[in-house]
Amino acid sequence: MPTITFYEDINNSHKGQCVICRTKDVDTWPVIAYYKNELQDSYIIKRQVICKECLPQLRECEQCHELFLCNDSLMDIFVDDGILNICRECYNDLFIQCRYCHRAIRVGSEAVYSLQSLRPHEQYQQDCFDENTSICQQCYDDGKWLIHEYSYVPNLTFYKTNNDKKNLLYYGIELEVERNKQKLINILTKIPEFIYVKNDSSINDGFELVSHPATFNWLMDNKQQWNNLLTLLLKNCAADETTSCGMHIHMSLAAFLPLHLSKFMEFIYLNSDFTHFISQRAKRNLQRWASINSSKKECKKQIYYKAKYKQECVDRHTAVTIARGVTVEVRIFKGTIIPIIFWKNIEFCDALFYYTKDIGHKDLSIFGFQQYIGKYHKRYPNLYEFIKHDKVNIYIG
Repeated sequence: MPTITFYEDINNSHKGQCVICRTKDVDTWPVIAYYKNELQDSYIIKRQVICKECLPQLRECEQCHELFLCNDSLMDIFVDDGILNICRECYNDLFIQCRYCHRAIRVGSEAVYSLQSLRPHEQYQQDCFDENTSICQQCYDDGKWLIHEYSYVPNLTFYKTNNDKKNLLYYGIELEVERNKQKLINILTKIPEFIYVKNDSSINDGFELVSHPATFNWLMDNKQQWNNLLTLLLKNCAADETTSCGMHIHMSLAAFLPLHLSKFMEFIYLNSDFTHFISQRAKRNLQRWASINSSKKECKKQIYYKAKYKQECVDRHTAVTIARGVTVEVRIFKGTIIPIIFWKNIEFCDALFYYTKDIGHKDLSIFGFQQYIGKYHKRYPNLYEFIKHDKVNIYIG
């Protein structure tokens, strides 16, 4: 790239059209131009020409002192000691970018972490990194590096008890939370091994906790571990008072025969007022994240398709979806870190699974379901107590 003296020599010019003012047949000088590629989040380098009148719009690199043209302000690199106006070549030679805050870090700086620099007790998190991952000191201390990308899926462990040898029904729990002002590292290093943490674009400033599959019996036997986690989240995070956070419960698709699955979904979709009550969401949020409001004819058509082919047929933001062809995902629940509501949601899915398993379509009713809960109230204590407050459908005392 040329320096300012290059533009002072008329012999370096030729007649052309200025790329900035669009004036034709004037003396122009060649310049390196950077254009933002929005699709790939990178820069495209082009050779352009510019007239002398537009020369003040060029930038001088503070490192090599050559001039360049940039179509936006993104070449103002934020570094620890302020803003640096620098060309892309010098940036690539001297800086790396933090994966999380996108702040520029000088090559060789001690305030940067990578896969190779993880301390020994942190090696278990090495799958959060790849060879090109760099993290600044601030983001490292905060703990953002402990959160996996949204697409991350580990080698799953299936948790069950000795009484679950023939049980095909496993539960996977997705819990979305937003953090308060606490550092993430104070939260995420205390997460139990049966849970991993991912990013989710629908959450403002938080993360999604995802459990490995577990049977209902295993969940009950390990209730205290879950309650300890929820207590930790209550101190450091928010979910119940947010509009974006939800709780999604995955159930093994293999545990459902097509007829059973159709009854399970029909109960949720066709008893919309009861589903809204169980979900504890505002109606507008339920419609946005887990819609149940469609015509009865269209609703039954979707249920038939999902149940028969065991695959999704419409937008996944519906009350019950078939996720990746392996789970039935119940998406209706409001996000929560309150234990009694958390367990109520899991108990609802388990109770509805067994209630709809052996009865016919004509026997599906809120009354019948509530009678079922009353009969098995010891298995579903939180759901039993919650349903007693249903002001629309009160069938159990």
